[in-house]
Amino acid sequence: CVLAICVVGTASADVTVPTLFSDHAVLQRDMPVPVWGTASPGEPVTVTFYGQSKSTTADDIGNWMIHLDPMSASSGPHDMVITGNNVITRTGMQVGEVWVGSGQSNMQRPLSDDCDAAAAIDDATNYNMRFFNVTANGGNVSTTVWQESDATSASAMSAVHFYFGHHLAQEMPGVPIGLIASAVGATAIERWATCAGSGKLYTGQIAPLQPYAIKGATWYQGEWDARGAQDSSKYYWQLPCLIEEWRTDWGQGVFPFYVVQMPKMGISSIHIVRDAELQTALNDPNVEMIVTIDQPGNDVHPPRKDPFGVRLAKLARKFEYGQSLVARSPFY
Repeated sequence: CVLAICVVGTASADVTVPTLFSDHAVLQRDMPVPVWGTASPGEPVTVTFYGQSKSTTADDIGNWMIHLDPMSASSGPHDMVITGNNVITRTGMQVGEVWVGSGQSNMQRPLSDDCDAAAAIDDATNYNMRFFNVTANGGNVSTTVWQESDATSASAMSAVHFYFGHHLAQEMPGVPIGLIASAVGATAIERWATCAGSGKLYTGQIAPLQPYAIKGATWYQGEWDARGAQDSSKYYWQLPCLIEEWRTDWGQGVFPFYVVQMPKMGISSIHIVRDAELQTALNDPNVEMIVTIDQPGNDVHPPRKDPFGVRLAKLARKFEYGQSLVARSPFY
């Protein structure tokens, strides 16, 4: 009897999906959307969402994936039903624009630390934004879930990424905005790409997000690498290789990558990182960069992140969404 129970138990594992497909998730519009998970080897799996029904069979180690057809923006809310040996239902999902924000402390720092926090937090419920905040969850992608924008979730969100999404939501009414944040303070670029070095944070906090459909990524990092000329000079090749690795592993083409150029701060080789960021933007037509050296102060952690997020969002409005505006900062 015990043997029979064990055999039955291993033969019919429940179908699962990552927490990226939790309640309140935002799926990327206007492109194929992969949905994936695990099940028993050979188990039929069907995903139903927004008028579509897609089926597949789990492979011999129990992995499965389907691709939803491109969908228009919709605040829904829509339910996603995943059916295998069991049934999973996710509610309140939407279709809109999804962006990843990553880097070190200036991307990590929450909105609650910003000098304009009170007004921004008060306004957080007025726009349709959703957050997948890996940063606030200690870097654990597997237990992070989507949250609707409110005073609590916005307070913990990356200030730069919040202001980026907030500006997009203001200028693109009717389009849900999904923001994924995965950043860690005091980290070198080599930790965010295996091609650049150890890649430990890339393996732990970026790769598990793939291949979730996204529009693009924003990047605010480089302070750690500017502490000496030897490390900072590596940035000329490390940043381009990071961008290439992310794009290749995501498997959805040459998506836009927006870089925050280092502002004024008292770090010895910051000018080298700043130039490496500029050269990366000049050499890749799908990399854009915001200039921040005009911002007041000389703090490694600028206390007001609104201009940073808004400048990034203006790039997206012009180059991704076709709006007519002056978006680029002055370049030498």
